[in-house]
Amino acid sequence: MKRRIAACSTVLLLGLVSTAEARTKAASDALEARITAEVAAVSAEAAVSFEEATRAREQGDLAAARVGFERAVALAPSSSHPLRRLCTVEAALGAGEQAVTKCRAARALEGSALNESALAVALTVRRGSGDLDEARRLALHANTVDPEEESAAVILAQIAMERNDMGALEGAVVALRRASPNGPFTHAAGAILAASKGEFDEAE
Repeated sequence: MKRRIAACSTVLLLGLVSTAEARTKAASDALEARITAEVAAVSAEAAVSFEEATRAREQGDLAAARVGFERAVALAPSSSHPLRRLCTVEAALGAGEQAVTKCRAARALEGSALNESALAVALTVRRGSGDLDEARRLALHANTVDPEEESAAVILAQIAMERNDMGALEGAVVALRRASPNGPFTHAAGAILAASKGEFDEAE
């Protein structure tokens, strides 16, 4: 069971890195419009690079996304959004140290739930001493500030599964069901929790 939990938590993390800021489609579109507008308020040119980099990330071209977000950071240094997105790209590339540095800088600019969740993801990629504990604290706070921030709930579920802490997983599943009732992470974590209780009909 522990090996299966660890394997599933890894799958959740890999999915999370590429879908940070996950929401329902309507909420995601609204959030993206707001974020892009905030970048544009600092620099219209940065917003163009930001949008191009976001499209590249969505298409899996992480090298192009990194270049685009780096340019957006240079053009809009006072906005946390390009830094956070650059952090998620570094995390997806496995560059944990660079990801943590970028996300800490983003959080220093703005202590939002999005920035805290992204830093939590970066910490789970870096895996230094104390990183998982810090990631859990950040995810708990982000989830309290914004219960719809799915990536924070996924981090809580991932860490609970890695530690085989079914009590913590139960709380994470509640948070996931609130943030994304029909999301794949919600179903996966719920199934693992049900299986741990011997509720195999629920786990299927």
